[in-house]
Amino acid sequence: MLKLEEQQFLGEAICNLSDVITKQNRLFTLKLGVSEHNLPNPSKFGELTVQAEESAGSKALMEMVFHCSDLEIKDLLSKSDPFLLISRMSENGTPVPICKTEVRKNDLNPKWKPVIMNLQQVGSKENPLMIECFNFSSNGKHDLVGKIVKSVAELENMYHSGNGENFFVPASNAHDCHSKEVLKSQVYVEKYLENSRHTFIDYISAGCQLNLMVAIDYTGNTGDWRYTTVL
Repeated sequence: MLKLEEQQFLGEAICNLSDVITKQNRLFTLKLGVSEHNLPNPSKFGELTVQAEESAGSKALMEMVFHCSDLEIKDLLSKSDPFLLISRMSENGTPVPICKTEVRKNDLNPKWKPVIMNLQQVGSKENPLMIECFNFSSNGKHDLVGKIVKSVAELENMYHSGNGENFFVPASNAHDCHSKEVLKSQVYVEKYLENSRHTFIDYISAGCQLNLMVAIDYTGNTGDWRYTTVL
């Protein structure tokens, strides 16, 4: 690790983010100078060019509609109350929840409202996602109905082909922890749509300005101003 106090100071420059991203090519050149350092020849410090780049993943949105068929009955007196939990698989294999659907009451062939994710949440279209179907329980101990592991690219292929994917659950009577039991229940991707959204940088680069106005009432209508409980 470099210790800055042991390095030679060459100059500094200060600018606003809006100065960079409002440029047509998002390149902004600053003249290096000094503020607290007494260095000779201040005109020979040189220049610093800053280039702004925006991650494409922050704009890309994916909208999907899932539906299932032939889910297993988990409740004693009624059908299941299923919902989906979608998680991104981390590098060590731990699932990181991204989003979940609403609960469909008493439905073994549910269709959920659209699920919207951005590419930053997923990482990339090739990263595996774990899609788990649970039976909702009011005590918070939801029963696993089944799950699949698919990437966004594979989910898109499922949509175009119209084919479903069978859920699986870990095999309860197997010694191998990687063994699984494939179920007849299936999940389908009924809709897949990619879109883009305007980001905060888009608004700034287009000249959007935010104005803040603060007003303080000194008329005494709200009470004695000497007390902290008074507005």
